[in-house]
Amino acid sequence: VFRALIAERDQLLTRLHALWGLGQIVRTRRDVIATLDISAWLRDSDDEFRAQATRLVADGRDSSHNARLVELLADDSLRVRFFAAEALGRLQASAGIEPLWKLLRDNNDADRYVRHAAVVALVRFGDEAKAASRATDADAAVRRAAVLVLRRLRDPAILVFLNDNDPTIVTEAA
Repeated sequence: VFRALIAERDQLLTRLHALWGLGQIVRTRRDVIATLDISAWLRDSDDEFRAQATRLVADGRDSSHNARLVELLADDSLRVRFFAAEALGRLQASAGIEPLWKLLRDNNDADRYVRHAAVVALVRFGDEAKAASRATDADAAVRRAAVLVLRRLRDPAILVFLNDNDPTIVTEAA
């Protein structure tokens, strides 16, 4: 029934509710996700539908779409980028680590929600050394995100950012 509702291209709200219904199912029955046409849903023409499809992937712990999730980090829709970052973190898809740092660079602190999603995703990887290595990055947005990652991980490597040339990053580190 849900698949049939999703096929009704002119009924976005119906399609979204069907997608959410499937999300509830795959949280308890992960085998169901393999029977769904998620590849097409992640390429849907509607931004919100693509965003919610990324949530379904994360809910179903379906790592077979990691490459597409990485591509969605550069989607035209900020909301899709947010949910793609969140999904990569929840799936702990290591292929997403460098693209998440690129997302932070490209975002340049313009959208706080995208920054938050990328930071939380990177925290889930728990790679303090990679975050600390960003102390010399030329991009302030990347350094700021590294501070946020290290702070959430309670890593003492955050101290290196107290010597940053950007006072806002020093304040964030303090």
